[in-house]
This record gives sequence, C-alpha cells and structure tokens, in this order.
Amino acid sequence: MRHAISCCFVLVLLLFCISCGGGGGSDASDNDGPPPSAIRFTASPASGAAPLSVTFDATDAQETGWREPFSYAWNFGDGTSAVDVSTGHIYTQSGTYDATLTITDAAGSSGTATLSIQVTPPARDLSLSGTVQIPGATLTDADVNDPNVADTTNNTIRNAQTISCPVVLGGYVNQPLNGSQGSSFLSGDIFDFFAVDFTGDEVIQLIIADPHADLDLFIFDADENLVDGAVGETDAEVLDAPAAGTFYIAVHPYSGASAYNLIISRFIGDAGLAKKTGPTLNTAFDPDTIITEYTDESSQAETDAATASTFTAIPTGWQLKGASTPGCPTLLYRTDGAKQRQTARAYLSDTENTDLITAFPCALAPLQARKLSLLYAVKSLNNSPRVRYASPNFIRKPCAVAPDDPLYTYQWHYDMIQLSSLWSLTDGSGVRCAVIDTGVLTDHPDLAGQLTAGYDFISDPENALDGDGIDADPSDPGDQSINGNSSFHGTHVAGTIAGVTGNSTGIAGVAPSATLIPLRVLGKEGGYTYDIIQAVRYAAGLSNDSGRILDPPADIINMSLGGAGYTESEAALYEQIRSLGIHVVAAAGNEATRIQAYPAAYPGVTAVSAVTLQKASAFYSNYGSWIDVAAPGGVTATDVNGDGYGDGILSTAGDDSTGSIQHVYTFEQGTSMAAPHVTGFFALMKAGYPNLTPALADELLQDGRLTEDIGEPGKDALFGYGLINGKRAAETLMVLRGTGDLETPARLSVSPSSLNFGLTEDRLFLTLANAGASPLSISSVSPQDSWLQVTSNATDPDTGLGVYTVIADRSGLSEGAHSTSIRITSSAETMTIPVALQYFRASKASNASYHYILLVDDETNAVVSQQNQAPEDGAYTFNFTGLTGGLYRIYAGSDLDNDGYIGDAGEAFGAYLLYDQPISIPLNASRSGIVFSTGFRPLIASQSEACPASSSGAKTVYSGEEFKKVVSRNLSH
Repeated sequence: MRHAISCCFVLVLLLFCISCGGGGGSDASDNDGPPPSAIRFTASPASGAAPLSVTFDATDAQETGWREPFSYAWNFGDGTSAVDVSTGHIYTQSGTYDATLTITDAAGSSGTATLSIQVTPPARDLSLSGTVQIPGATLTDADVNDPNVADTTNNTIRNAQTISCPVVLGGYVNQPLNGSQGSSFLSGDIFDFFAVDFTGDEVIQLIIADPHADLDLFIFDADENLVDGAVGETDAEVLDAPAAGTFYIAVHPYSGASAYNLIISRFIGDAGLAKKTGPTLNTAFDPDTIITEYTDESSQAETDAATASTFTAIPTGWQLKGASTPGCPTLLYRTDGAKQRQTARAYLSDTENTDLITAFPCALAPLQARKLSLLYAVKSLNNSPRVRYASPNFIRKPCAVAPDDPLYTYQWHYDMIQLSSLWSLTDGSGVRCAVIDTGVLTDHPDLAGQLTAGYDFISDPENALDGDGIDADPSDPGDQSINGNSSFHGTHVAGTIAGVTGNSTGIAGVAPSATLIPLRVLGKEGGYTYDIIQAVRYAAGLSNDSGRILDPPADIINMSLGGAGYTESEAALYEQIRSLGIHVVAAAGNEATRIQAYPAAYPGVTAVSAVTLQKASAFYSNYGSWIDVAAPGGVTATDVNGDGYGDGILSTAGDDSTGSIQHVYTFEQGTSMAAPHVTGFFALMKAGYPNLTPALADELLQDGRLTEDIGEPGKDALFGYGLINGKRAAETLMVLRGTGDLETPARLSVSPSSLNFGLTEDRLFLTLANAGASPLSISSVSPQDSWLQVTSNATDPDTGLGVYTVIADRSGLSEGAHSTSIRITSSAETMTIPVALQYFRASKASNASYHYILLVDDETNAVVSQQNQAPEDGAYTFNFTGLTGGLYRIYAGSDLDNDGYIGDAGEAFGAYLLYDQPISIPLNASRSGIVFSTGFRPLIASQSEACPASSSGAKTVYSGEEFKKVVSRNLSH
C-alpha cells in the first residue's frame, strides 16, 4: 500500500534475480503458484537533517508468489547492516545513502529494493525541552548544604518542617566544620525537626548515606517530650510510630556529616526492619551495665580494677568489675555516684554530646537519660581502638517464632502472579538455572548455598574490572555503571530466581530450591556477543573457551540482557540449545520500542515484557509480535501500595558506594527484573514435571494454561500470551502429573494488598482472584469511608472476581494524612485492604530539592549545557536552547551535601529514559515533551551483617570547570 506523505517513502522494484534451485534451469511450470511479485519497503523519514533516525519496515514487502520463511538483509549505505523485518537506524553524518533490502524466501528466490536516504548537515539553534517528574510522597529537608536551596530552618521543634505520611524525604545534617563547604559547613546543622501526623501503624526509617557519619533518630510528642530514640551505629535507624496523633521527628548527627533518606511507611505488616539497626531507648536493656570486649593490646595492668580510672577506654561514670581478659567479654558498671543522679542533665553531662544537653534537658525522664547516656557510652567505646566491641546488656524474653524472610512483604510481585498456589506443589528442587549477567555476589546471605560452580567469560580485562580475562571466578567485583556506583545486576536477577527462602533473612526467590549457575559476561562497558555466546555454550554443556564441559548442563538459561543486532551464529546456537531441551528466557529490553532486541527476539527464546503493580504495560518495556509472555518488572517512581518504597522489584543486590561491597536489597525496575520471574516460574514447573520441554512450555503458553490474559484476547504485542500466573500453572501441573484437579480450598487473593494514593493519585485498581481450586465468589466490596468509591471494572458477573476501580475524592478532606480501608467479603473469607491518602495544597507538592539538569553529548560525554531548577508543582522543567543537531543524553539530580556531584547516596537522581539505563536522544529538529523521573532511591541493607565503615572511592570529575555541578565519569555508557 502506497502512502503519499512526505515523511515516509515506499519503494517497489521488480525482482531482478530468481534462483529456482537445483541444476539445469527451471521455468514457471516448476513452481506451485505465480512467480514472486516485486518487493517493497518503507523508510520513515527518508530525508532530514543529521542525526536522522529512520525506521525501515518490510512487513508488507511481498504480495504473491513468495514462500515462508523469509530472510531479510539490510544495508544502510553507511557501512552498517541489519537482518530484521523491521529495524531502526540513525545516520549521524550528512550525505546521500542508498539503503538496500534483499529478501530471500524458502525456495531460494530473492529480490532487492533500494531507496535513497538524504541526510543534510545538522541544524543549528535547536531546542530540547521537557519535564522531570517527582514521584508522589517525595519531599526534601528545608535546610541542606546546597547554597542554591532557599534556607528555611527546621532546627528546633518550634520551627519543625511539616511533612506528609507516607513519605520518602532527602535531607542533610552535619556537625560544624564537617562535610563539604556550603550553607551549614561553619555553623553546622545539628538537628532537622519534622512535624508529622501518624495514624499509629507507621515505621520511620533513617537511611544514612555516608558510612563515616553517625546519625541518630528521635521522636517527640506534641508536648515536646522525648518518646523514643534510635542511637545505634549502623547505617540505618528505625522506630515505630508510638500512636496516632501529631509527633515530631528529629534527625541528629552524632558525628560527621551526611545526606540521608527519611522513610515513613505504612501497612508493612510484620516485615521487620529495613536494615540492621541499633538499639532504641525503648529496647529492653539494663540501663547500668555495658558488655565490652577489649583488644589484645589492652594490658592487664590497664584493665585492672585498681587502675581503671586511668584506662582511657572507660567512659566517665563507668567502671570495670574486676579485670578484663582480651578475647572475653566483660561488664562495665555505672558507678555508684552516677546511679544516684536525679536529673537528665546530670546523666547527659557524662556524654561527649553537648548538643543533647542543650536540646533535651526538659524532654527526658531520668530513666530515659540513663538509657541514652548508656547508648552514647557504647558509641564512645566502639570508637576506641582498645575495644573490640561494646553493646547494651539486652534483656531477652521468650517469644514466638518470627516470620521468615522479613522483606517478603515488600515483594508484591509474587502475590500478583499468585505464586503461592504453585509453591504448594513445587519449590524448584533439582532444577539448574544459569544466570548470564554481571556475575553474582557469591557470599550474599540470600544467595550463599544456592550456587554451583560458574565461570567468568569477560575476555577484556579492562571491561572485566577484575584484573584478568576469563577465569573460574564468576563473582561480581562491580561494574561502576550507575552514578559512580555498581549495578550488581546479576545479583538482583539471581535473587529473584532462587533467593534463599526460610532463612529469616531478606527476600524470597521464585524457585527457592533451584540451583544457580553464575556466568559473568557483562562488565563496565556491557558485554560482547562473543563472550555471551561462550557463556551460553558453557551453560548448555557445549564446548567453550573455558575448556570445561558443564555436566549436567543448565535446565534454564536466564539472560536479562540484550540489544540490537541479529547474527546467524546466535540464532543457530539458540535453536541448538532448544533442541537439547534447555529453556532460554530473555528480557525484551527497556527502550519502549517495537524493534526487536536480541537474544529475546530469536526463535526458541522466551521474550519477556514487563508489567507494573497495576498489571499495566511498564512505560519502558519493549513490545511487538515477538513478545511471548509478561512478568512483573515494576516502576520505582510510584508507590501505589503505600509501603514507603517505589513499586519496583525487590531482590538481592550490592552497594559499593563506600569503597567496599556491602550486601543489600534494592528495588529495581526493568524487563531485566521480569525475565527472572519467568525463569523461576519455569524452574518450578520443571521440578514439578521433569518432562517439561521448551516445546511443551510454548504449547502451554499458547493455550493460556500458564498465564492470565490481561491484554487483548489471545497473543498481543504488549503481554504476549499473558502474565504468568501460579494458580493456572498449578492446575496445569496437576493435569500433567495425571492427578486431577488441584485440591486446595478457595482462597481470596487481592493485589495489591494495600493502596496508597499519595499526594496526587485519584484512581487506582484492585484485582480480586481465586488463589485456590474450590469455587469462590465475591459478596461485597465496601469502602469504609465516604471519600472512597469502588466500582467494578472488568469482573466476572457470576463470581465478582476481576478488576475494581478505586476512586479517591479529596474535595471534602482537610489537609493532612487520611487512612481508611476496603472490606472485601467473599464466600471463602473476608479481607480488609488498607488505604492511605494525603492532601496538601500545591505549595506542599512533591519536592526532591533543587535540581541540576545536565545535557550530555552522547559521543564525547561532555556536558554541553546545564540548567538549575527549583521544583514547581511537583516537577522541574528544562529548555536547552542554541543546540546543534546531535545525539544527547539528559541527567538530573540534587546535591544536598554540596560536594559538586549530583545523585550521591541519599540524593535524588534521574536520567532519560531510565535512571540506570540512559538512552540517547537524536536531535535534528527542536523537540519538546521529553519526560522522565527523578527521586530518592534508598537501599535496604542485609539484615545478616553489619555495614562497616570504609574509605569512600574517589570520584573523577566528569566535565569542565565552567559548570559548578558536575557528574562522575560513569555517565559514559
């Protein structure tokens, strides 16, 4: 079909060569139909200024006489080529290029068409404008160290800054003369006070960015009395909201200077702490004894009771009872004189923290002061080189068994796909899953024990960052890929597939008893196809550069990686692997395009797209007819379920921002996160039915036996055959086993398990499903407050199961936080879904602090322009002008500590299109409407280990002296 429009050319040329096969010639009578018709393709646009982004499409290239399957060979005329039916190409230099397409069919017939692409020199005086969005429930400290931020002091309760709840807040505090030069360097910022209205079920978390700083967290009531305090020495402090009502939160730097994130979240159930934290004032411990162990260097004479007063590792007001033996714990006692003190000031006078003496004397009861002074004595001891450790003398009591995997409650993505039904039948035992990625942190507490021998196939030592080429060590040393830090991408992927479950630590994996085979192919600059092929061959038990043959091979290969470019060798390899009965699962890619990404688009590979918590296609997810299935990929810029974190995928990770690698858990988004859900899902099925082959899995997907159809009926471009579903898979597994229907009672499944409208949302969705086998029907779905309405959207008229729309009406609400619930009554059970909402006028909208928006040349990585913006109505706007046509990237972030770098730990950071996967923008004409998000992204540290301080890795200044704010070298690809 011809299109007479200026931006798209369609070319039709007669076939110039027909090869009929065989010898001795042929004529038309040898064919079963008419001779092949002419071929054609479209190019849009076919002319324009450099850089010219052209989409080539041969979908309707043939009309009659051609025999499937077809092969396509593009030559773009500038030395590059492609082999997809539809593809994109950017011409970066001016000139005339002959783009040629050659098509060959199954009979050997071939035809060629050529179109001239006219590329003029880059235009000048162009503009690039858009918006940087701030997630809902995001706020910032009113007095940070950045001089560009209007300083509104919040240093006392009387001028406390009012904040919403739930919230993720970025802030900064420092002792005088600590930290970078800036607004608070000389005088210090020793308290940040925040006024907040609690409903009584919140958790307050203080995440400390700088490992060399020690920040503490306090809560005061409306009468300015101290209610509780968290004064540990770890990189997070956590307190529970004491009750409903207005309270004041204080952040205080015991030492040093640091940015921080203050997270107030609700409805997180029994998840426990987000990080390993220290004691609080309300923790049960003896206020008059400290457990201490001294180092071997401490002499017996120094620790003798008679000379204890001269021993510098004993705080004022404390004494040893007897002698201390190095390597053995001993007790320090509060002296008799200290015990007899009657006032808080007297107890606090023993501490080295004079800030507290000034701030707290009227707010503390004597017992609180005793406990607080003890906790500061513990800090002092732990800072002494003569002390191996010191801790309060905790009071232990019998307790019930705590729930395992305390962060599982944040893994909303498992309930959404109803994994519990499948878990009742299988755990993935005996299935081997290869993770071809950046490598894995092999000693992460939620991965240790899940791993078998792997390999590092990165052949370029500079890319590997481990000092050598391929070797038998697949551990991830870091890739320095995200704003100066490393992604630990493979660790996140591995945790989703088979993170340890039932170890009272961290998260749960999809297939918790599966075995992981870590194979490293991605380094600082990504991964090379050759290295990836070697790793795939290793995983499949084929010959490879390692000289080792894996026996037994992997059952499933996960590839959360990809890019443009088809190769015959890869295609043949994946077909061979499929014939061996090995499943290959790959991420569809995060470019929001229908152009194929590989290896996902190869035949025989399961291509996985991503969905959000609301079961919508994720904004970044690639799409097209080549998508096979969908899985949770998340969106970190939203917090629909109100747990205080962005709705990303939570899994194992690492953090090397301090210079040493710490084991953490992070929320990430992307099709890289969706793919391991499918890998783990197949592992569960394979363990439950060992005869599951790739061909059978494809058949089950096509029949809808493993998925929930959430898009157009049948296969569609966004979700393939649908969203993986554990309930349907469990039912199918029972049939495959020949044991009939799944004999489980009806169970109401509601996703998400809570709703958070935040500051701006007014419409969210609930999905009601039957997670059991027995019949279940919905009797009522009733909001418990007048400002909330629930209507059926796409529900089964017989059962009432399906999607419900939940609408919040703020018009009659007062300013502040509001909470209610939705009561859902079914034939099996009744559930209550918590709902949270905040209402503030526009002046109190989301705020991620003053931002520096950088335009970066994609080729040179130089910052070519910068705009500095305060937020307005929950967003930042930018308009770069006077530009020359070219390829550009855009970054944005805050600089709370004023160290000249945007997006450090604790600070907001964003990039177009995704903060951890920036993409280039071809600019050949002025462009508007660019939209991406920024925000604070706190880490959750491993609960099984301490987070030791270490020297921070130095950052290299990224660009020229003309810009005050710069970013580090890792802005390069």
